[in-house]
Amino acid sequence: MAMPCLRIACAKRDENSTNLTGAIQVWGMVDTGTDYCHLPMDFLRKIGAAKNGSSIIVHGIGGESGVSPLYDLDVILEGVDMKLEIQAVEMTFPYQGRPFQSILGKSLFQYGRLILDQPDQPSEFRWVGDYRR
Repeated sequence: MAMPCLRIACAKRDENSTNLTGAIQVWGMVDTGTDYCHLPMDFLRKIGAAKNGSSIIVHGIGGESGVSPLYDLDVILEGVDMKLEIQAVEMTFPYQGRPFQSILGKSLFQYGRLILDQPDQPSEFRWVGDYRR
């Protein structure tokens, strides 16, 4: 089973910049069954992400659920030259040994359309509409 993954750069939200300051690069697995993006807590700490005061109930693998705070982040998808504003939650399962370090949920794809090409070709993110910051 193939898992579509995209490379993204993540940084804490900075309203006054069009660049990502102090960003980290991660591979994210596309998961259309989750609403938000999920990042490990050590990554959120490394970029200095701050909780935005809201929280959601996250339903995990095996029927587990819990309350998770939301973090405001700026991201840039590889190949897309524009900073996007998203909300993310802490990823609660271990990522070591996996081919991805984050989960990319539907909230990221409100800005465009993900095209999944043939198995031996790369996936591509294309804009839909006219997102302006």
